Amino acid sequence: MALICVDSNIVAKLLIPEDDSDIASDLWRNWARDGEVIVGPVLMSYEVTNILRKAVTQGQTTVDASRRALEGFFALSLTLFSGRWIHARALPLALDHSIASAYDAHYLAVARELGATLWTADRRLYEAAEASATPARLFGS
Repeated sequence: MALICVDSNIVAKLLIPEDDSDIASDLWRNWARDGEVIVGPVLMSYEVTNILRKAVTQGQTTVDASRRALEGFFALSLTLFSGRWIHARALPLALDHSIASAYDAHYLAVARELGATLWTADRRLYEAAEASATPARLFGS
């Protein structure tokens, strides 16, 4: 059993049909089959909600489908962490590794603190993880 810290971009692929949604679904199923524990910061729930709102306003999905997708998100086998410790670790990571969004640094903070492998679809976050000696995988590569 290993820990996987997954970012909201990958989770969104499970919820909103995209070109590589099938790959994300296969990956998630494999993690579940292998007994991997999937984690992330509680911030993910806010980001996923925002991603779904954007998808509706951009015509990618309907209001009803976005509501079902949000329910699907909360049904995922996913442990979300919160607490001051995440923020205390995210800020220096964002500053030290030039991570454009402190939000993204929260995923790296969770991965580092828990000893998880960070899975992301964001190349810059992947590179920051590599620079900080955090095990990471870039989705789609």
